Amino acid sequence: MALLLVAVIVVVSVLCGGYLFLKGGAPSNVPSGWTTYTQTNNDWSMNYPSSWTVSQDGSEMHFSKDNNLLVVAILVKETDTSKMIQEVLSILGNYYQNFQKLSESTCTFSEEQGMRVDYSFTYDSVPFRGFLVGVVLHRFGYAIYTEVPSNEFDKLSPIFENMISSFTISNLEGVIPYSQWSARESTHFIFHYYPNSNAAGDMDTIVSEHESGLNNITSTLGVSYSGKINFYLYPSDDILYKMTRRDSGFSIVKENEVHSLYASSEERQSVGHEMTHVITYWTIGEPSEALLGEGVAVALDQSGENLDETVSELIFTEMYVPLTSMLGDNWFEQDSFAAYKESGSFVKFLIDSYGVAKFKQLYISQNFLVALQTLYGRGLTELEDDWKTAIYSSWEEEFLE
Repeated sequence: MALLLVAVIVVVSVLCGGYLFLKGGAPSNVPSGWTTYTQTNNDWSMNYPSSWTVSQDGSEMHFSKDNNLLVVAILVKETDTSKMIQEVLSILGNYYQNFQKLSESTCTFSEEQGMRVDYSFTYDSVPFRGFLVGVVLHRFGYAIYTEVPSNEFDKLSPIFENMISSFTISNLEGVIPYSQWSARESTHFIFHYYPNSNAAGDMDTIVSEHESGLNNITSTLGVSYSGKINFYLYPSDDILYKMTRRDSGFSIVKENEVHSLYASSEERQSVGHEMTHVITYWTIGEPSEALLGEGVAVALDQSGENLDETVSELIFTEMYVPLTSMLGDNWFEQDSFAAYKESGSFVKFLIDSYGVAKFKQLYISQNFLVALQTLYGRGLTELEDDWKTAIYSSWEEEFLE
């Protein structure tokens, strides 16, 4: 009955509607008949009644008994508590019948402010009550939401309250808040970086290569980008994960943000990949397929990689994934290396062979396969064959040389 939110609640000495959220170590004072659940990465832990069942559903952890449910989940790419709460409420409201917000209150933790919303809804004609609590830290948020038949809400509330009051966030130590990072502004960027980091010492070069990369990307796409990208450079994988709960860089396109690893000039992510996501979102629109969205970001990542050569190696080692297997959400089910490299090479082929104007139309088309036929006069399989033939020809020419 619970939702696949991609969402839990964080806290650091937070008092929220009577619930105290803690930061650091495991929950203390475990009541008799209760046990402690510790999340796999040791990012959070919480006490719960031993008679309750714990299960995982995607990114969510479910704590349940009969029709009573408490869900803990994490939301990534979050910048604001209020926005995150509204996103979750929208999902709940679309899922449940007669969903109604009953009350809203704020909670404070250190310099952060969290929120609690109480609500009611019906499920299979049964009236339910519940509440959602959430807060955003750095660039991720935690949200906890509950579900219980309305006639049992008062009886179950103390149990929920004890569970939530024991919720403990870990794996935050050793990070510097964004407010204490250094900043450097250029024509199209505001770079944020750790003081005394390698990025700080390389900032002149970083500014130059990113401005040059942006000019190359916009020129190739035939667009003009007038905004400023907030570019966050993390000094290590560990700091990146602790502040974002992500293992690699990413963009938050609606906020004009890029978050990227920069441990050194040798250990870093590409200049252009995430930047391209931001630029295309604001100048072209949202991609109809991950094949196109990730493909153009790989094609314009400014790394100088010979993608055709990489794809030819995938073909010859029988690791190649047919493009028809990458449509829709199936893209994310494939081997990530093959999916990224093939998508980048294919997009480059489309732009080089047919021009960027058609590609931009395809990028935002409502029906990818129909648009291919309309714009290019060929179906996906035919275009894939043309692309692979071009790769073979290029590879043979290089080999003969």
